[in-house]
Order: sequence, then structure tokens, then C-alpha cells
Amino acid sequence: MMILKRREGRWEKYRTYAWLGFLGNFIFLISTLVSIPLHHLLYPVDKPTTYLSKIENDATVIHIHPSATNITLNKKSLLEQIPTMKETEIFSDVWYRKTYMSEDPTKRKERFPYQLIGTEAKWGSGLKTLIFLEEDGKGILISTAKKQIYFRSDASFFGGGK
Repeated sequence: MMILKRREGRWEKYRTYAWLGFLGNFIFLISTLVSIPLHHLLYPVDKPTTYLSKIENDATVIHIHPSATNITLNKKSLLEQIPTMKETEIFSDVWYRKTYMSEDPTKRKERFPYQLIGTEAKWGSGLKTLIFLEEDGKGILISTAKKQIYFRSDASFFGGGK
């Protein structure tokens, strides 16, 4: 500003651009504050549809634990059940005791022996997820960078309907 004051008329010429920059900062601030609740409306954290998409094309199940049996994924059943799944509390201490403390170590069964691969989170959500499937085919454990969410359905989405 001191350089501009020395020359006559320069400040008047650049003043409008300075005010535009100042008002532009407020536009960015307001758009940032509005985008936060808008993001939660578009991508609800309590719905499995936010974390699972593109199931019909490349979704497959892989075994991640030796106790897993050969199963097939019924994609049609999974697609039908995703909107109706309900978030359920994770009983991590109870699950841990059942898995590691109550049984013979040679006969341990993992609660989530399968992983669902080939899916993505909803486009634009920016979420990176790992999807684990429960041994009975009725539960999904979704792991994100910040938390884990457990959803449960009424019927199995494995082939043959375990």
C-alpha cells in the first residue's frame, strides 16, 4: 500500500480488486460452512448405501481366515437387503471372549472370516472402506479410517441362504 500511495491514482485503480479479493474470501468461507451439512445429507453415516456401491459388477468374497468355508455371494439378495439393514451395536468384548477364550484354540472360528472386495463407497463421499462379512451371511462390518460400523440384515446374502 505504501508503494501505491507514492504514485498518483494507482490505489484507486487497484482498490476494487482488493475489495473483490476480500469478498471472495467470504464466499469461500460461506461455501465451506454450507458444504458440511450438505455432505451429511448426501452421505449419511448410518446407512450402508453410503459405504457400498458397484456391487452388481465386480463384488466378490475372499477368505481371510482359515475357518472360512466355500460360499458364494448372492449379489441380488445383497442389493435388496442393503437399504433395509440396520446399524447394530458392536459387542467387541463379547465377540473377543467367544472367539479367543471359550473354545479350544485349534477349533477357533472367526466372526468375520470373509472380505467383500470389488466395491467402493458412494461416489463423491471420499471414503475408503474395508467390508467384512459375518460367517452367517447376515452381518457386515464396515471399517473406515475413523470408525467401524456393524450392520445386520434379516436374511443371509450368501448363495444357498445359509
